[in-house]
Amino acid sequence: MASPRFLSELLNESKQRRAELTVENERRKKEAVESVRKATTTAMDSININVATIWHNQQQLEAEARRLHQNSQHFAKQAGQWVHAFNSFSQSLKALGDVENWARTIESDMAFINSSLEQIQCNQASMSEPEDSRGDE
Repeated sequence: MASPRFLSELLNESKQRRAELTVENERRKKEAVESVRKATTTAMDSININVATIWHNQQQLEAEARRLHQNSQHFAKQAGQWVHAFNSFSQSLKALGDVENWARTIESDMAFINSSLEQIQCNQASMSEPEDSRGDE
């Protein structure tokens, strides 16, 4: 049979080995936790950088969309002004065309009146010629 001293040494060795294993397990546990913390921090930093980039890009897109909206409103206003100016110009051209047509009509009427007056004058001159020739006889 084993001696009590031998059993006592075996028990002490077992306790010491268990204590060493416990210390080793705690050290490994701390290392694992630290590794997970570092990996998580690295992953979060990478994600945060990407999120910050996306947020910055989104802010730029929103600012550009606002500028585009303002520019399109300004363009629409200018286009409306151009349409109004064009319509006014078109109406002026129509009125000018009407005045030109009126002037041609007046000119034609005046030419007709002039030719009629010349014809009347010729007729009167030819009618008064025989009277003048009778007086000379």
